[in-house]
Amino acid sequence: MEIVQSFIYSVSRVQLSLYEQRILLKVIEHAQTVLKGKLVKNCLFRMEHDLDNVKIEVPVRYILSEGSKHYEDIKEAAIKLMGRRFEFWDSKTNAWYSSPLIYNVAYVQGSGLLSFYVSKMLYDVALDFTKGFCRYDLETALSLPSPYAVRLYAIVSGQSQPIVYKIDALKKMFGVENKYKQTRDFLLKVIDPAKRLLDRAGCNSFTSKMEIK
Repeated sequence: MEIVQSFIYSVSRVQLSLYEQRILLKVIEHAQTVLKGKLVKNCLFRMEHDLDNVKIEVPVRYILSEGSKHYEDIKEAAIKLMGRRFEFWDSKTNAWYSSPLIYNVAYVQGSGLLSFYVSKMLYDVALDFTKGFCRYDLETALSLPSPYAVRLYAIVSGQSQPIVYKIDALKKMFGVENKYKQTRDFLLKVIDPAKRLLDRAGCNSFTSKMEIK
């Protein structure tokens, strides 16, 4: 399934675990219902939607790594997401918004389903294409075993032009600015492993080089 994702959402500053990332991928999948029958091409706009605070149910098999039965890891990821907040400034309305990423989480043992609610504000960001959008394959993203690889895949998928990022901006995007002080360590521990995973999965990967100015 092809996903169309807001670039604003793609480069948001947050450090996510793999399971947190996969839960949010299912949120983005749900947001695609708004885009059915609509042509999204070379347009910078904010998609209007009637999604309110929405309940989503996700089969846990889509979140767990292959062969894993550690359902407690999903519970931990959900708890972390409930504690994370997103916020943004709407320049059109001069309003500041803040909300938990997910809330009212439930898992009934034996049901195979994780359920949670998502606020309208998160959909507002996910469907805000004023800064552009990313296209990528959902199944491929769910198969990647690293949250960094997932996020880089969303950004580089389908790109034909070079993308320039400052190292500090990438560190902030991944939420590791305090973990990797040295650029070399960041490249070795985050960027290079993510590239190897994308190459191994046969994704539209990337090459990188440092520019010194």
